[in-house]
Amino acid sequence: MSYRVRILVALLMVYLLWGSTYAAIEVMLETIPPLLGTALRFVIAALVLCAFLLPGHGWRRFRVPPAQAGNAVIAGLLTLAAARGLISYGQQFVDSGLAALMVASVPVWIMLYRMIGGDRARPVAMLGIAMGFLGIALLCLPAGAGVAALPVAGVAALLVAAACEAAGMFGTSRLAMPPDPLATVTIQMAAAGVALLLMAAVTGEFNTFGAPSLASALSVLYLAIPGGVVPFACLIWLLRNAPVSIASTYAYVNPAIALVLGWLLLDEQVRPIALLGGALVLAAVIMVIRAEHRGDHGPKAVERTGNSSTYVTGDGQRAKQSP
Repeated sequence: MSYRVRILVALLMVYLLWGSTYAAIEVMLETIPPLLGTALRFVIAALVLCAFLLPGHGWRRFRVPPAQAGNAVIAGLLTLAAARGLISYGQQFVDSGLAALMVASVPVWIMLYRMIGGDRARPVAMLGIAMGFLGIALLCLPAGAGVAALPVAGVAALLVAAACEAAGMFGTSRLAMPPDPLATVTIQMAAAGVALLLMAAVTGEFNTFGAPSLASALSVLYLAIPGGVVPFACLIWLLRNAPVSIASTYAYVNPAIALVLGWLLLDEQVRPIALLGGALVLAAVIMVIRAEHRGDHGPKAVERTGNSSTYVTGDGQRAKQSP
């Protein structure tokens, strides 16, 4: 399989499977609290990955330098524990399709982080950032008389989730990570699952948790494996082998899938003003990603092997440099 075909397959897995998770979260929340359900999702996923990796390779795949393991844990806490936990919390108040549109602002946040880090943004990227936040504002507005604006708690949770996910992706593309994508995902999911279990205990979710419905339980299993292990492993691979601008294109494909599934499966109705806001968000994401792609030619990650360093460049190629 050629390099381009592998990238396409990985993108399709992220697009389709990750886009369906918003509807699955809605079903999970029917009888399972958000932090506890998300924690179970990642604990199950980590155990499944361990069961897959350990028989053939033992613990060798997890023997990585402490710095790489630490980077993977930090990225997992941001991208999985914080982002996915807050998304589940926010979807208690916001429909799945609108939640996906708000989280679609991830590339806009990435561009902001790049600017804070000293990168010069193109004018089109600056315009995209402004359009993105205008679109988010429209998503939050009431549709008319007698229709309330979106709850502040849900909106705040989803925006912070997008900022955390962007921070995790930004760090993953630049920090030294374990070279094995599956080992990286396992470490991240285990760290996220433990962190969310602790948060669920602190917030009292264990006290309010009763017997889950079959649909909610199956949703957790779906979120753990088809909606968790597969797309996250593909995303980690993309971040290590393709420009972050290509990997982040899921941000404007997933919302469309989430909107369609929310309409078909959950009978969610989308307000006209929300469609306008969503269109602005997606247009902003496309503008930012295209502007970022044009300037994305520098090293995006580093792996250390022996006395040399391997840089993964913006076009997905690897170049070795001795110290």
